[in-house]
Amino acid sequence: MPWADIVGQEPAVAYLRSVFRRGRLAHGYLFAGPAGTGKRTAAGAFAAAFFCRVLPGEGCGACRDCSRVASGQHPDLFVADADPSEREIRKAVLDALTEAVHRSPLEGRGRVAIVPVAERMNETSANMLLKTLEEPPPATVLILTSEAPEGLPETVRSRLQRVRFGRLPAGTVARVLREKLGMGAKEAETLAAMADGSIGRAIRLAGGRFTEMRGALMDAVEGIARGDFREFARTMAGMESEVSAGAGAEEEDGAAERGEAGAGAGAGEGEGKATKTELRRRGGLLAMEILRSLYRDAAAAAAGSDRLINPDFRERAADIASRLGLDGALEAMEHVSFADFCIRRNCHVDLVCRVLGERLVRAHGYR
Repeated sequence: MPWADIVGQEPAVAYLRSVFRRGRLAHGYLFAGPAGTGKRTAAGAFAAAFFCRVLPGEGCGACRDCSRVASGQHPDLFVADADPSEREIRKAVLDALTEAVHRSPLEGRGRVAIVPVAERMNETSANMLLKTLEEPPPATVLILTSEAPEGLPETVRSRLQRVRFGRLPAGTVARVLREKLGMGAKEAETLAAMADGSIGRAIRLAGGRFTEMRGALMDAVEGIARGDFREFARTMAGMESEVSAGAGAEEEDGAAERGEAGAGAGAGEGEGKATKTELRRRGGLLAMEILRSLYRDAAAAAAGSDRLINPDFRERAADIASRLGLDGALEAMEHVSFADFCIRRNCHVDLVCRVLGERLVRAHGYR
């Protein structure tokens, strides 16, 4: 995977290419930035540049070494992918990493080890990694990616060269959605506005029949505005099936997370069959993303702004704003954000949605 595959991160790519040109590779790097901004893609591109014998330092993208990096099959590449169902990267994963990096390279110049979402390491795992960083094996480069580098111990962070990855402009995200997924311009622009600079997040949103869900949730919000809670309850009950119907697209485009990820550098988070509980959780989180954007647009309309995330719902947002007012729209956003937090903390999705519905009814002025 060549460096050119990394979208919108020119400063990070320029720095990484320069360390190869100057022959000044550090023993460890921390790729830090929001989710879905290309950190793991860059880790894979780094590995390809490291192993490629056709274009050393660049990666040709076509040779045997580059192909095996892309497929996760290079014998000197190790990816510490934890079980997606686990909240933490456990000691067993770091045991395997430690063993791998201390073996002599089977081919080429050395070894590369990648630890995605490194803030998931528990204390024991972090201490094991610290020992490796304190006495790094020769000809080995460790790359950690992290959305929340402050969650890593300072002793680990201080031994790594930090490379920052920023949020992407909405126009860049929309262009990728159009070019890579064949998405229509309006839907791509809406998703890009909701994605907060993250290609991976935009693709996850697109993976769950986004357009149908957005329309259904707007109908539900209008129902609440009229004092009818039933449409909201029906819509939320159907979120699981909507996400399940889009799961194939989500997993296939886990290439986006594995594209962000991985440059084929190992298994992605979406592997394996999602359980019914997990589909319900995904449905709830996607619904919260959409609801937040709808109430944000209502708040914008109430404040007299025409900068909407869902411009095709402009008149409907204005109608909701006229009923809610700015304070009511902001209150509704707070309730949605809290519901999102609760779902992420593994609270029961149906209960969270029921409480959210009751709070939204009150925010709309019905007691």
